[in-house]
This record gives sequence, structure tokens and C-alpha cells, in this order.
Amino acid sequence: MKIVGLMRIKNAILTIVETLYNLSELVDEIVIVDNGSTDGTLKIYSQFPKVVDVIKTKGFHEGRDKHLAHQLARKRKPDWMIYLDADEVFESTFTRTKLEKICRGNHDAIGVRLFHFWLSKKFYRVDDDYFLRYTATPFPRIFKNTNYIYFDQDKRIHTWFAKGYKHLKTTKYRIKHYGYIYQH
Repeated sequence: MKIVGLMRIKNAILTIVETLYNLSELVDEIVIVDNGSTDGTLKIYSQFPKVVDVIKTKGFHEGRDKHLAHQLARKRKPDWMIYLDADEVFESTFTRTKLEKICRGNHDAIGVRLFHFWLSKKFYRVDDDYFLRYTATPFPRIFKNTNYIYFDQDKRIHTWFAKGYKHLKTTKYRIKHYGYIYQH
């Protein structure tokens, strides 16, 4: 089974090493669309042999960039794909063997819950409606390489996950989101 990771990144120097290390443990190849990093992030990619393609874009347009990353990943002819943001990692108990096991079946997408860590890597938030809703809701982050699954290329912001899937399976494994550690 061939699995390709895809990412859209901009200025992720604080998290990109951990994210690429984590994703490299799960996938065969990684493609990246970098939207103008200026903080040293671009230099990190070459440290990871599984990063096989990096395309640079300019001007903020999340939908365009995720669509482009998806197209780059599809050209690698994977069976499955994983989308991660640059400030996300799967929990350590999620392995390639477990990933391949959950990819078997009649589903075409796998939903993963996100835990939003707050101010440190020790605490995550579920104390208000926003954090509770986005922790309880499984987002399709792992999906088959099909002609009908896509990213909304017309939407400039908040294109969180792939669309068009028909059968979503939810996994018990989670993604740790570190974006709120560094923003407050």
C-alpha cells in the first residue's frame, strides 16, 4: 500500500521538524506547497528524504494551495493520502501498521479528532464550544486516491479537509494540534 502525505505550509519553523518526522513514520512520500516561508522552514525540507516535491506559491489562498498539494500527491499514484497542517502530529501510538489496518475496508475516508493544545504540549482545551466541537468532530484527514475526493480550490480560507468522500470511518487515533501553543 502506497501512502503519500500532503501539506500546505508557511513559516512553520517552530513545529515543522516534529511534524515532518511524525509524518515520515507513516507515509512513503511527502509533497509540500509552501506559501512563501521566510523563517527558515524551506531549509528544513531537505533534511527529510521522504519530501519528494516542494512547490512555492505566493499570495494567501488556502484553497488553491491545498488543491495544488492534492494534485501533486495524486501524481505520485498513492493508494491513500494523509493531509496534515505544519503544526499537527499524530499521537505516538499511531503507527504505519495501524494506519494500513484502518485503511482496509469499504470506506474512502478516515476521520481523525483534533486535540488543540494550549500554551504547552501538556494541556489541550475543551472548555468552550469552539474547542469542544472541534475536538469531538472527526475530520477526514486520511483519504483514498479517487477522482471524486477534492479540496475546494475556490475557497480562500478555512478549507480544513478533503470533500466529496462517500464513506467516512472514524478512528480512535488523534492528531495533536500545536498552533495555540505559540500564538498566545
